[in-house]
Amino acid sequence: MRACLRFAVVLAAAAALCAAADPSLMKLVMPEARLISGFNFSQVLASPIGQFALSQMQGESPEFQAFVTTTGFDPRRDLREVLIASTGGPNAAPSALVLIRANFESARVVDLAKKHGATMRQYRGVPVLTGGPRGAINLTPQRQQKSEGWVAFLENTIVVLGDAASVRGAIDRRGAGSNVNPRLAARVNELSGLYDFWGVSMIPAAEWAGAVPSEQVGGAIKGDVFRGIEEASGGIRLGNDIEITGEAVMRSEKDATALADVARFLTGLVTMNQNDPKAAEVAKFLQSMELKTEGNTVRMSLRIPEADVEKMILSAKQQRKSRQAGGAHPAVPRTPREDSGDVIIHSSPKDMGTVVIKQ
Repeated sequence: MRACLRFAVVLAAAAALCAAADPSLMKLVMPEARLISGFNFSQVLASPIGQFALSQMQGESPEFQAFVTTTGFDPRRDLREVLIASTGGPNAAPSALVLIRANFESARVVDLAKKHGATMRQYRGVPVLTGGPRGAINLTPQRQQKSEGWVAFLENTIVVLGDAASVRGAIDRRGAGSNVNPRLAARVNELSGLYDFWGVSMIPAAEWAGAVPSEQVGGAIKGDVFRGIEEASGGIRLGNDIEITGEAVMRSEKDATALADVARFLTGLVTMNQNDPKAAEVAKFLQSMELKTEGNTVRMSLRIPEADVEKMILSAKQQRKSRQAGGAHPAVPRTPREDSGDVIIHSSPKDMGTVVIKQ
């Protein structure tokens, strides 16, 4: 059961399609949602990179094959669309939903889940699985009280995952019209009709600063440039070229100009580091990036040849196999100072030795 949930969430987090978001799924989204993302899996698989990914998966994962055999659910064949919705903002306990449109044998999945400790119940005539001590889903920050996870089966093609209150709300909204913020809903409809993966957030970036573990990164988000981000959205369209776009709505034109300048600066740093092969590959892709501002909005677009992505995947796969065959460098012996939580960067003696970043 936990493996099934983890796999679904990973697919959904893979941060969204050419057909607009499923209206039946959108009706289940909570009215107070401020972040929605998704993808149409069947269209992703039909793309050139999707077909390439499938060819690389064949026979490589016994665990995945066992999952398919046991559950009767093969995502490559049965998964159609995924939506993620959240009220967002780490300062208050956020509610979140993962909405999945798929073909599955619900009775078989329920029986399997019960064998692994899940509890079966009914809520307004809908079968619901709840995790036991080993299987509960916690979608709230650790500092907050844990919430029991629910998995609800609506009809035979919709699965709803989330905390208990959010899933109950989704079930209550069945048959009603969508009450999502009209501006957010319009943006979702636009992006999902253009891209294969997409996402839109109306959560100000500054709200996330306190939730970032690193003080340095959290401080950067609180800085003037990133604090000015009021909304963000983007998408990925798959084809012979992989098109990546992003948009940030800022508080003012001045903030938009500042963010664009920072993006150009960071891009310049990458393109200057040509001695690093990995950086050189990224720099080649960044050369096609277009960055512009229109009023208080910053827009970015980037095109990457699909064939180049395939080469990168094959190269990384080959490097991994080489390491597994014994080509990995021996690990640096740990010292008490490394156990303290400090970030330590090792270099050669003739360069700059060891650099320690205190936590």
